[in-house]
Amino acid sequence: VREILKAIHENADIAVVSAANGEAIAAEWEYNQLLPFVDLCMGQEDGSKASCLRQLLSLGYDAKHVIMVGDAPGAYQAAPGNGVSFYPIRVDEEKESWKEFGDLVFGLFVRGGYTERKEMTYVEQFRRKLAEDKRRISPC
Repeated sequence: VREILKAIHENADIAVVSAANGEAIAAEWEYNQLLPFVDLCMGQEDGSKASCLRQLLSLGYDAKHVIMVGDAPGAYQAAPGNGVSFYPIRVDEEKESWKEFGDLVFGLFVRGGYTERKEMTYVEQFRRKLAEDKRRISPC
């Protein structure tokens, strides 16, 4: 992830939008040496993910030039509500998902080739993986 974020940060701003609190975000991203590649961190004290996206867009970012990368249904729900694209990090396939984003999807997005149809292909994979994961979790 570090190398992917480093490469992307050379061409784009990166904002972290998380349901965690700001202190936890900073600690985790610092521990993993990711903060140098981040322009802004927004956590639960800044509002919901959807609200954070609205705030980012109000800074002048064009929704057509924003892609949200996330591993939770809340991230997926926030993106289309704000008119931004979404790329999912799939459960149990995190490393592969990030590699695919860095090697293929980000470039497609920048060139305008990350179509709604392509996005929905990834979203369906995401949904299937979430459903499989829920089936593996047995109640206590």
